[in-house]
Amino acid sequence: MSARETERIVRRIYDELWNERRLGVARELIAEGAINYDTGLVPMPFGPKEMKGAVLMVTAAFPDNRHEVEEIIAEGDRVVVRCALTGTHLGEFMGLRPRAGR
Repeated sequence: MSARETERIVRRIYDELWNERRLGVARELIAEGAINYDTGLVPMPFGPKEMKGAVLMVTAAFPDNRHEVEEIIAEGDRVVVRCALTGTHLGEFMGLRPRAGR
C-alpha cells in the first residue's frame, strides 16, 4: 500500500468513523489484531470491535466531540497524525464526571 493510500485510510478514520460516527466502517478501516499505541505506556490489541467501543465511550462523555486533522505525515505503511480533539464534557469519562454548571 502506498503512503498516499495509507494517509487516505487514516483520514477516513477521523472523518467517517470519529466525526460522522459511522461505526460500520470500522470493519473496513481497522484490521483485526491491530495494535493501538495511544493507550498509555503499553501497546494494546485493538481491532474493529475495540475501535467502535472507543468511539462510543468518548461520544457518551463528549457528545459533540470532533477530531480536526491538522497534519499527516505518511511514509510507507507508517502514519503520524497531529489533530485537535474538541468536545463538551457532559458525561462520565474514565471515572471523571463533568463539572457542575456546564
